[in-house]
Amino acid sequence: MINVWGDDVARSPEPPAAEELDTLLRLAHGNRSERKAWYAARENWRPSLEPELLSRLLCKPIDPDLRSELAYCGLCVAPHTLIDAIEALKDQPADQLMLIVDVWAARGHVTSKKRTARFKKIAFAISPELREIADALAYKNRPAKGVRSQALSHLQTNAGYLSIDALEAVVPVILASGGDATESIRRWLLETEDSASALKATETAQASGYQELLQVALEHKRAEARCAALIGLAPTLSDPLPDHILAMAKDPGSRVRRALVSILSDRLHPEHQKVLLRLTADTWSGADVFDNEREYYLIAQEAVKALAEYVSLDDDVGLHLLDLSDRTPDRKLSQFALTVAAHSCSPEIRARIWEMVHIPAARWIRLDALATADLVEPAIASRVTTQLLLSLPPILAVPATVLLANHVPVADVIRTLERVASSNKHRALVLIGAETLNSKNIEPPLVCRRAFVSNVRLLFHLGSRLHRTSPLLHAA
Repeated sequence: MINVWGDDVARSPEPPAAEELDTLLRLAHGNRSERKAWYAARENWRPSLEPELLSRLLCKPIDPDLRSELAYCGLCVAPHTLIDAIEALKDQPADQLMLIVDVWAARGHVTSKKRTARFKKIAFAISPELREIADALAYKNRPAKGVRSQALSHLQTNAGYLSIDALEAVVPVILASGGDATESIRRWLLETEDSASALKATETAQASGYQELLQVALEHKRAEARCAALIGLAPTLSDPLPDHILAMAKDPGSRVRRALVSILSDRLHPEHQKVLLRLTADTWSGADVFDNEREYYLIAQEAVKALAEYVSLDDDVGLHLLDLSDRTPDRKLSQFALTVAAHSCSPEIRARIWEMVHIPAARWIRLDALATADLVEPAIASRVTTQLLLSLPPILAVPATVLLANHVPVADVIRTLERVASSNKHRALVLIGAETLNSKNIEPPLVCRRAFVSNVRLLFHLGSRLHRTSPLLHAA
């Protein structure tokens, strides 16, 4: 209710009664919505509110959004109240520094015409060390600057007592000054609960070379921090990666598991292969449930692709991939699993894939995996006969023809396709076979070329038409 009330008072064309604004501030005091009450006060300012503003500034609220609004309010309508608050905190240097950080963070909200005069007045009222620190804080696209030894000492002495958002602002100044920010970044990592802040702390630790702090970030509650820590730490570790790194295959954050797959894909090792194999069963889906998209398991897909980097895979891995291809609802994952099994596993696994071709569901995926494999045994490829090609539906006849042309001697390919060409319905398979041979840079013998040319002429003869079930229509 305070949020709505505060917005309504702030945006109303008519100024509120003094009693209403006082009541709003009183009821909002200590409330999570107090920021909105001070927004309303800023838009309807009157001098009698200055004591209340000074009181709230000196109370050092925990909520960073409220502190930001109080500082902005002071800058806009009561700069002398800000100066009084800074002066009142001279015996509490950490709180004074925190208020300086809040005030300088609010400068982007003040128009440039007012900003220069007001900040000059505030800067004149504070100590030279604080003035130097304030001037060194990062602003928009300008990075933090270094400060001299006395200002650096002031920062390091009080950093342990600052709020996390203030600490986030002064750590870059400490680093730019050549100071040691190890403990400040450690506290930043341990205490921040905001995702963006946790990520920034992790990136700061990595950029500063504090590798031991990346170990701390690996256990952060925010996945962004864990992911950045994992990516930063991995290049510094030898193979096999430590158990606690490999155990991140069970991390609740999908981006962490995906980062681990990316790392393991470039670092081939038996222990890493075991982890990748487990990740092929990851069921995190990138599908948008609101758009009713089909499930697709991105992490599992990438894990299967990573397994393809291994020169050869054991039959146990191959059997796992065949089982995965058979039970996953993700069609692309099924295709990847079959392709990797056909390319990287033993003849026994390829024989099993051929047997799976006769299972009704998604048969073309299995044939396609065999057709594009680097090696298929003659015992399998020779099963692609004229009778089989003539009996298969077009969606299966196309990959079966590619399998034939890729893995059977050219002369046998020609004999088979010459017989297939006698069927007007299947004549287009001749072109698919020719294209496959051509892609292998095989120069077919004269009889082969004549057969292909003859059938191409028949196919495109004036008045001839492709049958609606012609494989050529399915070859794309």
